[in-house]
Amino acid sequence: MKIKEILQELIACGRHRTEYILEYLTSLKLQPVIQEYSAGQKNIEFSTSNDATKQDIVFFAHHDISLKTNEGANDNASSVAVLLALAKTVAGKTFAYNIRFVFTDNEELLGAISGAITPEKLQKIMPHVGSYMYLNKLSNKKNIRHIIVMELSGIGDSVYIAQQSGNVMTDPELNKKLFDIAQRNNFQVIQLKLPSTDMLSVKVFGISGTVVGAIPYYQAKNYLVQKNQLPAVWQNIHSEKDNLFSIQDKALEMVKDFLLCFLSEI
Repeated sequence: MKIKEILQELIACGRHRTEYILEYLTSLKLQPVIQEYSAGQKNIEFSTSNDATKQDIVFFAHHDISLKTNEGANDNASSVAVLLALAKTVAGKTFAYNIRFVFTDNEELLGAISGAITPEKLQKIMPHVGSYMYLNKLSNKKNIRHIIVMELSGIGDSVYIAQQSGNVMTDPELNKKLFDIAQRNNFQVIQLKLPSTDMLSVKVFGISGTVVGAIPYYQAKNYLVQKNQLPAVWQNIHSEKDNLFSIQDKALEMVKDFLLCFLSEI
């Protein structure tokens, strides 16, 4: 099954995408774990191994979508589909780390946190955010080496690596590692600033992390020059323009292939 076909199945589930994620992983005998929290909100986790002698590499992709769209194809079904395809590829393989895939809930709430990250804002919103709850109560965060937050993986000819997400700085050493891997493997790659993501949760707990996805290279280059003008591909999220027809097979495959290179070289 092509990644875009997985994405299409996700979209067909409407806002009940956890059912498809569970069905997909269970069909591969990968034993996903449901993590229910805060009145029915759900994360789903799958791990390639649980070797206590190894640290964890964690991939986040949020499965919830904005109330302003019925599909949320690029934001963020694209990243969920990429990670599902990646999980199938890496299942049964041995890596230097335990590889964990976490499909998180309620990332869209983070748009309500702007400006300074105050204790009052965190106390009100973060207990409903899946990535925060995973790190706060549902994981062994001391064992996590890196977190890769996957966002907007379905449109573009270039891999992006976020230097900053909202007001949160990402890990420059991890970014350099990813950038070097991309160049060695002939991926077009660019570093830029991204709007708010689950990276906020990563920052709260002081864990090494960054955000990765796809973007049209010329839009990213223009954005670096005209920093007050968001790339068109980002302007379309949280709207009905964020639909299946906008998604590119090559972008999805590019991001998956890049992540495979990353896992092979770390």
